Amino acid sequence: MIAVLAIILGAMAAIFLVAVFVVPFVVRAGIGVKSDSPNGWRDRVLFRYQNLSQTSDLSVFAATFAWVFAWFKLRLDTMFAELPEFLGSIPRIETVLDIGCGFGVAGCALLEWRPELNLFGIDPQPNRVRAAKAVFGERGDAVVGRAPEINTAGLPLHFDAAFMLDMIHFLTDEQLAVTLKNIRGKLSAGGLLVIRAIVPPIGDGSWAWKFAAARRTLLREYACHRPVEAVANMLAAAGFDVGKTQISGGNPELMWIISTAGRSEAAESKPE
Repeated sequence: MIAVLAIILGAMAAIFLVAVFVVPFVVRAGIGVKSDSPNGWRDRVLFRYQNLSQTSDLSVFAATFAWVFAWFKLRLDTMFAELPEFLGSIPRIETVLDIGCGFGVAGCALLEWRPELNLFGIDPQPNRVRAAKAVFGERGDAVVGRAPEINTAGLPLHFDAAFMLDMIHFLTDEQLAVTLKNIRGKLSAGGLLVIRAIVPPIGDGSWAWKFAAARRTLLREYACHRPVEAVANMLAAAGFDVGKTQISGGNPELMWIISTAGRSEAAESKPE
């Protein structure tokens, strides 16, 4: 019995060592940006993650996970082909708020596309914030906090644009209403708000929708998926003018909602 237990513990220790030490180095060797002068914007974004374990207080394993996540997201997520279109009509954006910034991948793309831009992110997960803070470098910052708390110390009082990408379904109606009101309080009239939202499907939904629903049920995660019309109404109530809605990546369960800060009475109310 003792011998069997020792074998099991030894195997578990070996798996742990492989996962923590071997896998990260194999991944680094396989997909790492090895050039000190990467050319394309995707490689420049990924280069920011290359030495993340040295530029942040993340472990090698956590830093490598962020790196792998960035590598796949940059190649699989259609947002990176679509976002530049929404920014094209704006000649200059200097200060941007990224709500639910995650590991900072979308934020880093914005930094590469717009050299004048400074980015500030907020996210509830400390590890993600540490990664985002490191990869934003001297052109931004990231703080731990939840969406309604965008008046958190450390964030600027004013922004030229704000982004909420794939995250509003985590908020209750009350939280989303307060968040939108607070964003409006930080934007001048005409300031841009870019939302990408996961919306309810027509019929049973895709396999990805069913998988996500099963995962939420298993983990008991909250989610509130709103039709585009409901989000547009909440934006209007907060003082925004919705200018464009568009399917993302040909997926009707994923929608862009682009709006600008208006001049209505609601828009001039103080943020909470």
